[in-house]
Amino acid sequence: MRYEFDVHYVSSEDVQRIRGYIDKLETENAKLRELVRDMWHEGAFAPGACYVETDRLEERTRELGVEVDG
Repeated sequence: MRYEFDVHYVSSEDVQRIRGYIDKLETENAKLRELVRDMWHEGAFAPGACYVETDRLEERTRELGVEVDG
């Protein structure tokens, strides 16, 4: 078996920029996981659910760039 790879070098500035993107995505992913966990805990996904934290959950959802209907 034979493998060929093109070698591309990136600058340390590029590595820092890419690491920044990864860090931002990891942070956003953690916030989304926390939001979904809290929504399940509050019963947001149950049919006919009514919960006290509606405004706060919607605000957190919008902060993450998710459109909220209603």
